[in-house]
Amino acid sequence: MINIHIFGRKRWKLPEDKVFQRACAIVLKTEGFKHAEINLILMNDREIHAINKKFLNHDEPTDVITFPLDSQKGTMNGELYLGIGVAKRTAAKLKHTLETELVLYTIHGTLHLCGYDDLKESPRKEMRRKEKFYLEKLGYKNISPQE
Repeated sequence: MINIHIFGRKRWKLPEDKVFQRACAIVLKTEGFKHAEINLILMNDREIHAINKKFLNHDEPTDVITFPLDSQKGTMNGELYLGIGVAKRTAAKLKHTLETELVLYTIHGTLHLCGYDDLKESPRKEMRRKEKFYLEKLGYKNISPQE
C-alpha cells in the first residue's frame, strides 16, 4: 500500500490533496515501489529556506527538497518539502498554472526519492525525460526544464 500524507496546506489555496497523492503514487508504482509512506510538506519561503540552509547549505528558498528515510526493494519511506512561494513565482513567470508547477515538483522530488539525480548532465537528462513522461501520463503539459 502507498500512503502519501500532506501537511501544511491550510495556509494556501492549493489543488486538492489527491492531485499531489496521485502524482507521487504513479511515480512510485511505475518505478517499482509497492509500499510507501511519504510525507509531503508544503512550506513558505522562510520555512524552506531554513531547511535548505540547514541541510544543503544553500542560502535561498527552493522548489523541492527530498529526504529518503528508508528504501528497500519495493518499499519507500521519505519526505518531500515543496516551496509554495517559489512555485507561485515560477508559475506566474512561465505562464502556467500553480497546479502544474506543484505537480512537477512532486514528480521531481519523488524521482529523487527513487534514486534519480540531476547534478550531472547524463542523469539530469534521464530525470528530465522521466519528468516529461510523468507529466504527460498525468495529463499535464510538459513544463520540465529543457536541456
